[in-house]
Amino acid sequence: MAQTRDLSVGADSRKPGGQNPLHRESGELMIPARPTEPSSAAPWSGIAGPVLSLWVLWLVPSLGQLVKVTDLAGAVALAIVALAGLCLLLLAARSQRLRPTRAWFLALCAVAVALFAVLYPLATSGRFGGGSDRDDALNDALRSLVAGHYPYAAMTYLGNPPTPMPGALLLARPFQFLGNAALQNLFWVPAFLLWCRTHFREPATAWIAGLVVVVVAPQALDDFVVGGDFLVNALYVAIVTDWCIRTQRGERSLARACSAILLAVAVSSRPIYAVSLVIVAGHVWQVHGAARCLRLSAVCGVVVLALNLPFYLHDPTRFPTAHVLGKLDAQPGAALVKIMLPALGLAVAALASRWRLAAERPLDLLALSLAVMLYPPFLIEALGGVPLRTWMWTASFSLPVTVLGTLAVLHRFERQLSSRISPAASWRPS
Repeated sequence: MAQTRDLSVGADSRKPGGQNPLHRESGELMIPARPTEPSSAAPWSGIAGPVLSLWVLWLVPSLGQLVKVTDLAGAVALAIVALAGLCLLLLAARSQRLRPTRAWFLALCAVAVALFAVLYPLATSGRFGGGSDRDDALNDALRSLVAGHYPYAAMTYLGNPPTPMPGALLLARPFQFLGNAALQNLFWVPAFLLWCRTHFREPATAWIAGLVVVVVAPQALDDFVVGGDFLVNALYVAIVTDWCIRTQRGERSLARACSAILLAVAVSSRPIYAVSLVIVAGHVWQVHGAARCLRLSAVCGVVVLALNLPFYLHDPTRFPTAHVLGKLDAQPGAALVKIMLPALGLAVAALASRWRLAAERPLDLLALSLAVMLYPPFLIEALGGVPLRTWMWTASFSLPVTVLGTLAVLHRFERQLSSRISPAASWRPS
């Protein structure tokens, strides 16, 4: 009797019950497709979309800064250079030539700290214009609060009211106690860079995320070196949202409660981040069930109300939400815009309760929720004939979209990389 060659690949390759996954139930041999090799693909295959997306996210909030430091022609030239740089970075990541080690991330942290140490004193010296009052807003509000006064009655040296909400004040308080709330930048920016290293599967995408978000985005860098908190708010919302989602998987109730409390504090930094609570709650509902979602929502709700309601009831006209909505008064159809933008953001966020998302996808949905709230105002102004510098200034407030959107684009790029180089992703037995 002729012997039949065994085409199995070992006992580990067999399904329970002894069936070889290389055979269909009919007995037909199924030959797995060879994994796609990166070198066999066209040079631009798979990176055109991510490059253009990252470039738009980099460019939109930074247009005003580019025009400010050069002129319109210089801004165009710098934008072209940025596009080329992003192409090279993603090509290097796809070809696996970019292999950052831990030292690369520490170097990014060192560069960020050095930039702050050199440029923050210059920005606050008054030698290069009026500077920014975002750091003063935090310091003045916290000094008023510590003295027992209403924090939002204070005014900065530029005559602006403080806009950080109570959550931002609480998170900045330890650094203000040390002497200056702007010092929180030296904590949260390195924390974000190191978080990227653990958040992404590939060191290359993690390093690109940190580089693009913190070091080479002009608007982010400007907010960082002047001691502002707009960038910092987006960074800690991203970190805490991700941590809260991941702790909800476990059975340690204390960790889940702590992450929910910190999430409520983080999203109480700016009104736009309320969508994060909706996304996290919807995700927990889909993945872990109604009971855990209700416990999370209860903890977050109590903390958000305890932080914000007393300040709002004391003087609703001076609470930061009133100031933020007031910025929309110059928009055509301002009354409708004030309703539609939050409604759109919440509608997108609510999709988390309809879709079962992978662990990193809630951050992608958060980026989309912020985009539908923060992009329309400057687009309406640009299309409505508003002066160039005015709508560019409005576009600078879309910086949170750049932070979360960069993470979302690189999540997708990383999945593309995995499908190209992973044999397991290239074929699956029937």
